[in-house]
Amino acid sequence: MKTKILKSILFTSCFISILISNAQETKVNLTAPSKHNAAIKSGVLSFCSIGKTAKFEENFNSIQHNYNTSDKSLSAARLQTRGSIGTKESSTSLTVGANFEANYFNGYSPAQNSLAISNDGYIVSLANSNICIYNSFGNCFLSTSLNSFIDHPDITSTLHDPVVLYDSGSDRFVFTAIHGYVAENAKIVICFSTTNNPLDEWNVYVIPGDLLENNTRLLFPRIGVSTDEIFITGNLHKDSGNFDQSIILQILKINGYSGDDIILNYYYYIDDKPFTIVPASYGALGNYGPGMFFVAHVLNNFTVSLYHLTDNMLNNPSFEINSIEVPEFFIADSVSQAQSDVYLNNGDCRILSAFFLDGFIHYVFSSDQDDSGNNSINYNRLNLATLTNISSVFSLENSSCSYPSLASFTSSSNDKTVAISFLRSSPDILPELMAVSCDDQLNWSNPVTVKSWNSYVDFGESDGLAPWGAYTGIARKHNAESPTVWLAGCFGNEKLFSGSTHHCLDTWIAEINYATVSIDLNNNADNNISVFPNPCNDSWFVNIQNDQLASFEITLYNINGQKIRTLFVGNIPEGKTKLTFNKDISSGTYFLLVSKDSKLVKKQKLIITD
Repeated sequence: MKTKILKSILFTSCFISILISNAQETKVNLTAPSKHNAAIKSGVLSFCSIGKTAKFEENFNSIQHNYNTSDKSLSAARLQTRGSIGTKESSTSLTVGANFEANYFNGYSPAQNSLAISNDGYIVSLANSNICIYNSFGNCFLSTSLNSFIDHPDITSTLHDPVVLYDSGSDRFVFTAIHGYVAENAKIVICFSTTNNPLDEWNVYVIPGDLLENNTRLLFPRIGVSTDEIFITGNLHKDSGNFDQSIILQILKINGYSGDDIILNYYYYIDDKPFTIVPASYGALGNYGPGMFFVAHVLNNFTVSLYHLTDNMLNNPSFEINSIEVPEFFIADSVSQAQSDVYLNNGDCRILSAFFLDGFIHYVFSSDQDDSGNNSINYNRLNLATLTNISSVFSLENSSCSYPSLASFTSSSNDKTVAISFLRSSPDILPELMAVSCDDQLNWSNPVTVKSWNSYVDFGESDGLAPWGAYTGIARKHNAESPTVWLAGCFGNEKLFSGSTHHCLDTWIAEINYATVSIDLNNNADNNISVFPNPCNDSWFVNIQNDQLASFEITLYNINGQKIRTLFVGNIPEGKTKLTFNKDISSGTYFLLVSKDSKLVKKQKLIITD
């Protein structure tokens, strides 16, 4: 019998730093923080590198990749978007580009997927205890365990809970993983790439896992980057599994990239006792700083905590806290799946992913949808100027949507569109990987199935509950011609491992783009339709002189040919009709397409100004 999960079950989850288009070094100050210096700061510590990884040759095994993994037999009901307060549905579509099976199943669960992609197209994909390096064509340059990758006698226990990011401000990679399963031998491993090629050497550092010397070890690490520093956050747990507290590590990054001794300090006994602190790296190409924003939920409290370290560690930063009210949210039930009586762990309501862009913190987590017992995606925008939060919820009928992560999905820094990867399962569906987007106006796209199921999952099952996902990875390709993200997540698969067949979680990597159309402004001579004023900075109008009753559709596209929204669908009578539209989109250049009785009759460039 299915029972309600009343407290979190601690399987790991991930933050991926998201970065996009050009940014200058920016220092952001908040007005009226509610608390200053609301945590204890350690003294400055120094750690030397334990050595470098080997340099790997660029000999690859070609992996055949697919360009459409959607199940053609899916019914419309299966992908029906379930509405909720604050949720609107957009007609925008996503497409799956290059995609391929990735990190091998090695007997560890959950999958703990994390991914980063560089401007040169190198993909670093981490899963529970292994690392793979690919290019964007799916060619695998390296596939090995994290322990073999580092290959050092100080690493004596399996590395797990890995998370990686691409620091676009420095054009380098950095990742962290956890060593050991008890406080006595707990360590935090941090690896900095020495060049922008992840096949070159990495500088490896090991710091104590029991930093507070209170018999705890760090789990659930998140990683973020500013102009000067790398930040690692995590939850300290006793060996019994009981949560102790969350901490923040602040590390000067230049020494890590160069192989010199790294210096760091850390913040602990944070006043409001958060659970899982997530750094919010910059949502555009480059970094912001000095300093860093973080967000977290506080247990049993319907607020989001905003933390701000105001400067780098050498300039005596202040640690500030603001608490912002948000709508109530609750933990969903464990998740059923087709073909099995084993349930999947649905996680909890901790924040899983965040980034900062244009005065907003974007963050996402899962929560129960309308007391249905199913998980939904709970997407939020935190306005730093007003310290207010707006949220929008996405769900699919009779399904759980879990373990989301997000990235900016726009070519304009003031457009708030995001792409979100997530996992899905239901009584009629086996565990699969999906993606969806939410645009500037909080309209949700139709979801896309990235990798459909091959099997149910029961590997690691205990008392009828199996680990699931723990986290998905997502990263923006900064120099793509149009908004593009790459994601990594898990799906149910049947695998032979150590002589036995297992129903386990395997990894899939995919490129996600907008569905686009080609817009040709030639032969655009229908003088019976006009658009004015153009450019416009407020309302604008479409005049239609119609010779008889006809059905019209008016659609807006951006300059990349991506559909923004349908503005009008309906019948227009004979005679002259004036349609009025209010400016409710970001400034920029758009294309207006007008169809009459399903035939395109007008294509007009439209410029919207501030």
